[in-house]
Amino acid sequence: EGYVHGVMRYLMKGENHRDYYLTTREHLIPGETFHVVGKATLRIHHQLLVCNPQVSPNDIKTILSHEQALGQCSQTLRRLYPHAVLEPVSSTSGAARLVAESGDSTKAAISSRFCAGIYGLTVLADDITDVKENYTHFYVVVKGYYILQTDFGPGLALLLWPKKNDPGILHDMLSPMAALKINVRYAPQIPLGGTDNNVAFFIEMDTHKNPRVTNSVLTLLAEMSSRMIVLGSFLTEATI
Repeated sequence: EGYVHGVMRYLMKGENHRDYYLTTREHLIPGETFHVVGKATLRIHHQLLVCNPQVSPNDIKTILSHEQALGQCSQTLRRLYPHAVLEPVSSTSGAARLVAESGDSTKAAISSRFCAGIYGLTVLADDITDVKENYTHFYVVVKGYYILQTDFGPGLALLLWPKKNDPGILHDMLSPMAALKINVRYAPQIPLGGTDNNVAFFIEMDTHKNPRVTNSVLTLLAEMSSRMIVLGSFLTEATI
């Protein structure tokens, strides 16, 4: 996160090619307003961090990390540390902090070189991700007041709540876009708990060169939904 032109901006995790994960605006800070203003793709490098630089791989009994990092390294962990217990925690940075605070040489964390430097840990194993081409998409979101421009950027992010989660509902909601040659990049369903009908769809779509066409599609989608939120529009996508 950081300040850009006096506005606090955050990275909100969107999608990884191995594990789909989405955090909606309401799940970040209830009652706050967030808008998507950009998108970035980051290559993910996982390192195994330990307290003691002299520790042997055979001494590792517990490996801590976020559940996604554990999943993305599962094959490597089974091969190199078959007897280690995998312990999920809230974040990869939190795993590094917990291992550093414990001072326990039998514990390791899947995290980054950056966190190794912060917490004084040693990299025991480098780039342990099962799939080396491991990328995660992040949305850049602004907290607080933000006016969505009338001239949309190339990308647009929406949340849609269907009136009923009937078979074919997503097809019906996306048909107006197909008819107008608007590309939908992806449209995962987000279960919200309770009944099977309590779902939303996250839509990332390209916009039409004519803003009026884009606005017409948004009007149709709003009519077909019990609720619709335009999360924001982004101009560019960067790969880091």
